[in-house]
Amino acid sequence: MNDHKEEVVIVGAGPVGLLLGCWLRKLGVGVRVLEKRATRSTQSKAVSMNAYSLAILHALGIYDQFDAVGKRVQDLHLYWQQKRLMHVNYRRLPSKYNYSLCLVQPKTEALLEAHFLASGGILQRDVAVVRLQADSDVVHVYAHHNETGREERLTAQYIVGCDGSKSMVREQLGLSFTGRDHGTGFIMVDGTISWSGDVKSVHYFVSEDAFFILIPLSDDKHRIIIRTPNNDKEEIVGNKLAIYQDLIMKYGPLGLMLHDIVWESNTTYHNRLAEHYGHGRVLLAGDASHIFSSIGGLGMNTGFQDALALAWRLAGILRKRFREPVLASYELERRTLTQQLIDNTNEMTALITRVNRDSASLRDWLPIMANRQRLATLPLHFSGLNQRYEKGLLAENNAGLVGRLIPYFKLTHQGKHLCSYDLVDGCYFYLIYGSTLPDGDFWGQYKEVVKLIQLQNPDEWQQVCNCLGLQTEEMVLMRPDGIVAAKAAINNASNVFSLILNPLITRVDSNMKPLLIFDLDGTLADTSPGLVAALNAVLADYNEAPVAPASVLHLISQGVVGLLGGGFGSAYATMPDEKKQIIFQAFVAYYEQSMLNEIALYPGIETALNVLSAQGFKMAICSNKNTLLAAHILEHLHIRHHFLAVCGGDFFMGIKKPDRRHVEGTMREAGFDESTAHAIFIGDAMSDINAAKNTGIPSVFLTYGYADVAPNASGADAIVHHANDLPAVILTLSNPLESEKALA
Repeated sequence: MNDHKEEVVIVGAGPVGLLLGCWLRKLGVGVRVLEKRATRSTQSKAVSMNAYSLAILHALGIYDQFDAVGKRVQDLHLYWQQKRLMHVNYRRLPSKYNYSLCLVQPKTEALLEAHFLASGGILQRDVAVVRLQADSDVVHVYAHHNETGREERLTAQYIVGCDGSKSMVREQLGLSFTGRDHGTGFIMVDGTISWSGDVKSVHYFVSEDAFFILIPLSDDKHRIIIRTPNNDKEEIVGNKLAIYQDLIMKYGPLGLMLHDIVWESNTTYHNRLAEHYGHGRVLLAGDASHIFSSIGGLGMNTGFQDALALAWRLAGILRKRFREPVLASYELERRTLTQQLIDNTNEMTALITRVNRDSASLRDWLPIMANRQRLATLPLHFSGLNQRYEKGLLAENNAGLVGRLIPYFKLTHQGKHLCSYDLVDGCYFYLIYGSTLPDGDFWGQYKEVVKLIQLQNPDEWQQVCNCLGLQTEEMVLMRPDGIVAAKAAINNASNVFSLILNPLITRVDSNMKPLLIFDLDGTLADTSPGLVAALNAVLADYNEAPVAPASVLHLISQGVVGLLGGGFGSAYATMPDEKKQIIFQAFVAYYEQSMLNEIALYPGIETALNVLSAQGFKMAICSNKNTLLAAHILEHLHIRHHFLAVCGGDFFMGIKKPDRRHVEGTMREAGFDESTAHAIFIGDAMSDINAAKNTGIPSVFLTYGYADVAPNASGADAIVHHANDLPAVILTLSNPLESEKALA
């Protein structure tokens, strides 16, 4: 039985499981998703993403892909006995996304899956989880590969069950899943319609006998939800198109015709909530922890919120930035809020399905003066933007803004035009303020987890205050999931905010030295003789003239492809991919023979490494070279012992510099927190400097290697012309105040 180790294993590759995986990968967490289905689901099911969910996709950086294939909907109409009762208009929502986006679930899953895999996530299909075994610090997952019959054991620090309403993970935990069955059978049909009415809006038709719902989808399709003929979960037999058309004529709007059936399903309405959202290192999210009737469209949207709420907590704990109370608050916040949503959905479902025939309840929806305030909040209700945590990681005795998703506003910070959703990164708390920040020393202790956003333009700050309901002398603390944790007057902020932050933050030893991450080629050693020899050997095979070393040194940082392009010239770009692959393989074979030819450490490197080690610095290698070849070179040069980890371009499934995940993974392999304050990157090429920038860590640019840019144009934090100067520069970058004392 194989045994794989992961940081997080997610059971279930539906929308919530994949979204959770995407967020965890964004935060640098290793994730494997197990799905019992052999192929992606063809079930349409959830179709609507509300404004809250769209803000979550925006923060993840993938909203545009969804918008390109989805259908924007800005209006919802409710009818009683064929007469319009009310109109829900999303256009004035306080959000960038003043609409719902309708998209069938298979397309949602396809987009999330593509992003998850592109970010380095691992997805295994046709794999069924058999049982879980929890230990004090890990969880063992026993899985069965359905196609081959192979058994597999995975060991993870956390397991998250996103495996639906019949969750095996929830069952393994022995948690109850109770709620209300509305006893109403309904049919869902996706197809092509024709109707003289407004086909761009959502319509709810309610009568004494039944209900009919029409939802626009992409590709000029619509979803119809309608009560079954006998009001139970019955199998529809016969000419279904004719049967459904008869139901439409009976309960739907006049003149609506259904022309075809793309997808269909029938079931009953019920709402359920899990007894708990997990136990220990095994957690639940999405339909595994709650299910909603389709009335109101809260099911998948609530699951999306679960995913972000859980992702930032898991990443923070795994990276030792946050303490356990952060994770303990997941159930407190999410389950309490979801119970409120289910209660509201039960009421609305009973009314629309006519389980509740109380005329007084129906009167609450009438467009009369007594209902004006209540009806005015309906767009916020359907959008999810009025949802508010009342308990959890929040300031006490704070109402209004606190506990809600940060409202949408525009801002300018460090010359960049942003919006509030851009600050939702799953990693940092953000302190947003306008006036000069007092107590600088106080905020310095939180620099690992809190970023400061000062809006210095008075007009811009006034606009933000108007949006947030703040006084100009107040400030706001926003959590990594975009929830407003607290607001306070500037002169009292340290007292209010410390009550939230202190119990959560893992204190980092201020004397801890940063991890030094080195490139290899052109940084520690001159490897050009072997590389040029391999290139010229390949060129000779194709009767091409050899190249002089000086003519291709600047291409070494671009890897093998860059060198081959320089050697073959413009002809390389137009070569067939098959020929390029043959040439590439030939180069690698030649290089394995020649890589140690005339290889040497740069002057002063050996001494610099010895000095840095003596000063207590830990070091690692982050190179785009093959890991085994890099390790072989380090051994040959007798410096391998200096490095805790060697992570080549193949180490993280082909993720390479300048991708920050290559750097973050190297930090993890070296046993370091990924906090940006605890690493410095040293290299000789822009791929190294950009990798550092993408990770948010300082960089040192070495000019003696294969520099592919002028030093002053590199944007590095420091420039070194000789390795002898490296220890002093490292000390300055790691602790500017102590550098002179350390070198004395």
